[in-house]
Amino acid sequence: MSDTSWYFSQGGAQQGPVPLAQLQQMAAAGQVRPADLVWQAGMPQWTLAANVPALFGSGAALPLPVLPVEYYN
Repeated sequence: MSDTSWYFSQGGAQQGPVPLAQLQQMAAAGQVRPADLVWQAGMPQWTLAANVPALFGSGAALPLPVLPVEYYN
């Protein structure tokens, strides 16, 4: 992935553009999470930030879903 401008989406609001280095800093600080969507020019569609090795490595863990209490009973 190149150092071109990136966009990210949080809470349904598109943010950016920001350079990859800034997006990496935001990911390291927890401001961009693996489940957030990201996109840069040339990509066919938005993807999970977890799918971008430059942000979270190749094995980023997504948060587990919270199941209702009834599920455990």
